[in-house]
Amino acid sequence: MGDSDFKYKVVMLGDIGVGKTSLVKRFVHDIFDDLYLTTIGVKVSKKNLVLNDDGSAKKCDMLLWDIGGLTDFNVMIDQYLQGASGAVVVADLTRMATVSVLVPLVAQYRSVNPDGSLVIAFNKCDLVSNDDFSALGGSLESYIRPFEARFNAGVFGTSAKTGENVESMFTCLARKISGFGRRPA
Repeated sequence: MGDSDFKYKVVMLGDIGVGKTSLVKRFVHDIFDDLYLTTIGVKVSKKNLVLNDDGSAKKCDMLLWDIGGLTDFNVMIDQYLQGASGAVVVADLTRMATVSVLVPLVAQYRSVNPDGSLVIAFNKCDLVSNDDFSALGGSLESYIRPFEARFNAGVFGTSAKTGENVESMFTCLARKISGFGRRPA
């Protein structure tokens, strides 16, 4: 393995306050901070990953573009999306209105990167219980699973605070982007 077998840009998308920055901090630095500061513009972080599969390994560099909360979809956002290999689209399970923002965010990302890979983070899962979803299908899992087929994306209930599913979500995205570990059909 050289310095890196592959490098790619990943954009973090979601409404204001859904936890995009917290997910990046948890993934890159394994920290969580309760202090909320709005991201203005874009902040880029780097994470090196090693993907293993049946004795072979590939090193990859993920450049994580944490784009400020999107309440308005505009041309400037398209410039940030240019060249992205993947996206993490984030909704906040404590504010269900942020789930409705997933549709236009995915559409905008795919309009700029039609072949880009995608995962969806239903963040703050530590702050909800399955009882909160009884009217919406019975459990968190049964609520989020339909989004997988709808958007052809991996879906994860995540918690930046506890770290739940954060590493596995980003690793899933890295595998989707790189094709590493996929078996031929």
